Amino acid sequence: KIAMNELTISTHVLDLALGHPAKDIVISLEKKSNCTWTCLKKAKTNIDGRIVFQIPAKTGTYRLDFKTKNYLKKTRKECFFVQTPVVFEIQNLSRKYHIPLLLSHLDTALTEAVKLNALLQLLYFRTPQT
Repeated sequence: KIAMNELTISTHVLDLALGHPAKDIVISLEKKSNCTWTCLKKAKTNIDGRIVFQIPAKTGTYRLDFKTKNYLKKTRKECFFVQTPVVFEIQNLSRKYHIPLLLSHLDTALTEAVKLNALLQLLYFRTPQT
């Protein structure tokens, strides 16, 4: 059970090229203070590619830093992205936050960005060209 004074930030990493969750990716949860990032917690994704971080509830700018290099080196011959930082701002302390990441050896994407891109492509190809 989550205490009222705790903030929950979860993530889920899916490996698109292999078609399964990305296990054992090291992810650090960091908070920005002035111009400095402080690591609050660090963990590895479980067999389902998931991590749930629980921290004291504070507004501010946070970063999930996905250290993908070791995972990609284990699962592929080529590694282009060695880490993927995702920076976000938390203002509402009464909700949980979930940041999913889609991973491939030459690409990474936040799932909302993928959905938006797919929608924009669909609209572009359905709009009569002049």
